[in-house]
Amino acid sequence: MEYGALLVKCGDVEAYRQLRSLALAKWAEDRDASVLQPVLYLGGMMATSASESAQLLKMLRMNQAAAPSAALPIDCTGLVHYRAGEWVEANRSLLQAVKLRSEGENVAVAWAFLAMTHLRLKESAEAEQYLKRVDAWIAEREKQAPPVTAIAPLSWNWSSNLMVRQLRNEAELLRSKPAP
Repeated sequence: MEYGALLVKCGDVEAYRQLRSLALAKWAEDRDASVLQPVLYLGGMMATSASESAQLLKMLRMNQAAAPSAALPIDCTGLVHYRAGEWVEANRSLLQAVKLRSEGENVAVAWAFLAMTHLRLKESAEAEQYLKRVDAWIAEREKQAPPVTAIAPLSWNWSSNLMVRQLRNEAELLRSKPAP
């Protein structure tokens, strides 16, 4: 996931998409459950094609069927449903994720996806509430950002920070699109 976040941050979207395709294909071959969560997060970092969305959903459902008691983080489930265009299911999963987590990187990811979900559902007032939370989270992280050094503190989760910022930018693009 970290390498994918760096590719997105550097603007190399094509390399990110190639990495995502490779990771999805590799998982389809060996179905290693230990890497499912990072593969799903990597897959959900940016918009997906219809076939990639279908593959992410298939991976999610296979995992749920094989190990129903070993649930993935609920925000991961929500982002897969979002990327597949299942807005209502995404909303349900993401709201549950927010209830389970009161703070931290994962809740900011959930807020960003909730904002986009509400935008897709034409619920702009709800979307704005989540965008404000994301913006406040980003502003707080900017205050806490480590100084420019060779090594960042271990407590600083830079890949989640990049993902939240990427999703916030995606939400802004979605918000600025004229309604059909």
